[in-house]
Amino acid sequence: MADVLRDPALYFKAPIDVVRSPILSKDEKIRVLRTMEHDARDLAVATEENLGDGEQLDLHDILEALRELDPELVEESARHKGGSKLA
Repeated sequence: MADVLRDPALYFKAPIDVVRSPILSKDEKIRVLRTMEHDARDLAVATEENLGDGEQLDLHDILEALRELDPELVEESARHKGGSKLA
């Protein structure tokens, strides 16, 4: 699990693949998606500061995957991270 959390992109092509994983528990899926969310937000900041490599994780897809697991997680994320709520 530590390797997956260190770099989820090595194990999952898209956030929905995390949701569909038959191997991970719900809590593990949430942890992986939170890591992906953190990485996406960091990349967005780096890109704004011209420090990114241009490759972006799709924050919208990550939040949709989290919403599928637990709708309250997306609302909580929006409140604590200053993100916008998804319609």
